[in-house]
Amino acid sequence: MKKTILLISIIFLSLKLASGQSLSSAELTTLITELRNSESLFKSNRIIKKIEKNDVAFDSIVNIIRSTDCYPKKVKTGYVEWNYTLDSLDYACIIYVPSHYNTNKKYPVSIILHGAVMNYYPERIKNKLHKNSYNTDSLERIIVHPAGWAMSPWWSKKQVKNLEYLLHQLKIAYNIDENDVSITGISDGGTGLFYLANFNITPWANFRPYISNPLGLSSLSETPIYLKNLCNRPFLMISSENDRLFPPYLMDTFMQKINTACKNYHYYLVPGYDHDISWLPQFKDTISNFIQNNLRNPYPTKLFWQTDDEEYGRNHWIIVDKILNNNSMHDYSVITPLPPSNEIISGHIDAEVVGNTVYLTTSNI
Repeated sequence: MKKTILLISIIFLSLKLASGQSLSSAELTTLITELRNSESLFKSNRIIKKIEKNDVAFDSIVNIIRSTDCYPKKVKTGYVEWNYTLDSLDYACIIYVPSHYNTNKKYPVSIILHGAVMNYYPERIKNKLHKNSYNTDSLERIIVHPAGWAMSPWWSKKQVKNLEYLLHQLKIAYNIDENDVSITGISDGGTGLFYLANFNITPWANFRPYISNPLGLSSLSETPIYLKNLCNRPFLMISSENDRLFPPYLMDTFMQKINTACKNYHYYLVPGYDHDISWLPQFKDTISNFIQNNLRNPYPTKLFWQTDDEEYGRNHWIIVDKILNNNSMHDYSVITPLPPSNEIISGHIDAEVVGNTVYLTTSNI
């Protein structure tokens, strides 16, 4: 089911509301709390229309959001299992929430995509993780382990929607720091990160693919991967020198391609290891510093987005809602599906804010 995210609702309201206010502060607080907790698109739209009708000032909405504790007091902490159905497919997810969770504090979130995704059991992840996998008594962030499987691999739009859904549900249940939501992928999960960053970049602070094979998307993805889209976020990529499943030359070839688009990445090749991440303790400080130094900027001044699907046309405050039929575009570096089932036509937009002026360069939109 498509969810209404509060932030999007507020942006929508900010464009339409006048400066007056006829609702009392208490009534407005109640409506905003209901909107935030609503899981029904119909109910959310009703609440938005009610607020619109009463000409509520945008500043009043912002003040209430910032000053009101809208989060449920009784939520599960420690080891948490979520099972749910999305678009008729079953999903599972394991979440580790700090035992000392406090609704008055914002918590960073780390999402970790597992490897061996082409299995036929969506709850297989429960065999890999258990209650003691993390010490939730000392945990300072919320850690999320979604499940991928053969019917919904990481390089599919189903998983793009699943991760968006999961993040929205987390925002309803817990007070999370929206500018510190990082995502890691291991093996197949790491490969899937390059796919995800090509469709939905806005919510994520940074990407960390480990022992991955982005070039494999040429045979896995149904659509091109536009490498310049990856320039919107920093990447920390780590591979193993003796990896026989994804040999280093694959990453070398990918690095040559991404260098033509941008250089917003850090890449490490670890000597002496095979297709595993047992080197992880060596990079503890590197990873921690990378996360701390690469929080999400919710109001970026420079953006680029290329897409062949209007459904995934958003990058922060720019939205591509119409792609033309002209295919004579700038040849940005891409990972192209092999073989392409048909001619894929895309459009792109380049945006920069300087002072109070927005400069736009577009092609085929």
